[in-house]
Amino acid sequence: GWYAATTVALGERTGLLDALLAGGGTAAELASSAGVDRRNASAWGDAMVVAGYARRDGDRYAPDEEAVGPFRGGFPFDLRAVVGFLAAAGAMFPHIEAAMRDGAGIPAAELQAGLGELPSRINAPMYEAFLIGDWIASQPMLEVALMKGIDVAEIAPGDGTALRRLAATFGASSFVGFELDRRQVEHANSAAVHDGLTNVRFEVAGGRLPDASFDLVCVFDAF
Repeated sequence: GWYAATTVALGERTGLLDALLAGGGTAAELASSAGVDRRNASAWGDAMVVAGYARRDGDRYAPDEEAVGPFRGGFPFDLRAVVGFLAAAGAMFPHIEAAMRDGAGIPAAELQAGLGELPSRINAPMYEAFLIGDWIASQPMLEVALMKGIDVAEIAPGDGTALRRLAATFGASSFVGFELDRRQVEHANSAAVHDGLTNVRFEVAGGRLPDASFDLVCVFDAF
């Protein structure tokens, strides 16, 4: 439930989750590893036991691998980002409620400030695992077209993870992402440069899409 997710999110932010996954230990050992107060480390460990994520043997806490193992990675979703998103979204509830009442919406910059990179982190492992080898490969005509070279746009690409993955695989095609938040655009373009990609770019779309033509338009992470 929400309380369990919040407990994991606190562990992620403080380092207690990493300390538990490293083998656990006493409250004092967890506190020392994470750099937090011992009493609060004990309270967090007890909460993790109640939530089913940990076991307690005497004064030592150990991870329940079946429950907490996916937080080590290797899962189609970044579960650490999921619980972080739930906690961050909870803090934004007053803004969301106000937006639902007055219909004014939430500015992209405000949403980005509240959620940060969490939405993009959630699905990044899924794109790495499935985007090319499963989703694109399941559409042979599209795969051939991308190999030969087409113009592709993505609406609301966030940090550009999915589009950069496509650009890295299909060098003959051209890719552009249209995003409302300027900071996300700057981050995505910097990541593309770091990856050595010259066939992808990201632009700020101020509420309207440009008058342009594309062979393929994608929407992966918009919400």
